[in-house]
Amino acid sequence: HRANISVNSNDPDSPALLKPVALVVLPIPVPVLVSPSNSSSTTDLTPTFDWNDVTEATSYKIIADNNSDFSSPEIDQTITSSTFTPAINMAAGTYYWKVRSNINSASGDYSSAWNVRLYVVPPVPNVTITVVSGNIFMNWDDSVSATNYDIYSCSTPYGTYSLLTNVTVSEYTYTNVSGNSKKFF
Repeated sequence: HRANISVNSNDPDSPALLKPVALVVLPIPVPVLVSPSNSSSTTDLTPTFDWNDVTEATSYKIIADNNSDFSSPEIDQTITSSTFTPAINMAAGTYYWKVRSNINSASGDYSSAWNVRLYVVPPVPNVTITVVSGNIFMNWDDSVSATNYDIYSCSTPYGTYSLLTNVTVSEYTYTNVSGNSKKFF
């Protein structure tokens, strides 16, 4: 860019001075995202979003959305720190996030978008096991989001467990009990 700078003087013997000046305008650096790392998963529903500091940045804008086009962001904050932790739990799901740096009122470009999957581990259900007429009856608490349950078994407690069956209800009866054999589920 080029500009002319005019210096005026109140001295009648020194007229106004017009001096051409070349200005170099540097782009505002783009933040480098750090964590959560791209395409990662976490059970932390308030993950700390982190990126590298940008020299001379006065603030940063972070956007996180469950839509890759950022059309309805769940997080849209301008902050002065290079980390952001949501104050309340975010819903489970995949979120796309990006950050830009600001120097005073000028904004740089956004970083490339990363995504992170937030998920909830269901609680371990209470399991009741009873033996009735030589059959092993198992019953457990329903898991709210479960549509089916895998039953694994092994002949030793620390061996390799194999899929025995898959059921759609929270109970199962094992009928292949023979003699003094042991079965672990």
